[in-house]
Amino acid sequence: MYTSRFATKLGGDNGKQVEKTAIEDLNDLVDGYTYCFQRSMKTVFSLLPAEEAADRAFIFARIDELLTSNTEAFQDSLSGLPPNQRALLSAAAVEGRANTFTSTEFIHRLGLGAVSSVQSAARSLLKRQLMTRDPQNNTIWMTNTWNYS
Repeated sequence: MYTSRFATKLGGDNGKQVEKTAIEDLNDLVDGYTYCFQRSMKTVFSLLPAEEAADRAFIFARIDELLTSNTEAFQDSLSGLPPNQRALLSAAAVEGRANTFTSTEFIHRLGLGAVSSVQSAARSLLKRQLMTRDPQNNTIWMTNTWNYS
């Protein structure tokens, strides 16, 4: 598994370790998105004392700090989007990965307006790379989703 090798090498090069289950949990959280995984691990290892192992609690606390420190940037990014794109992005964050973002049921359930408006918003968000499409199974999801508990 690439993520495990990356984390082991990155930590080992600096005399630090991470629990295998924590690596798996982080990879699940970021849905295999390489940038988010690498950014998280680099942040974790930069704050982890030498000769210690990072567990799930330590990793997720660092992610909370990373997100909190970027709240203003996230808000600025959202404020620059038209209302229909903000609404679809919010709905995507709630829904997660789905192939129904343009279905009538999804649109009415979340009060997103007209189908054509949602399709237009999806195209714009895909173009801006704020959403991602998997052509193999036609799913769309919010890029950099960080919903976790």
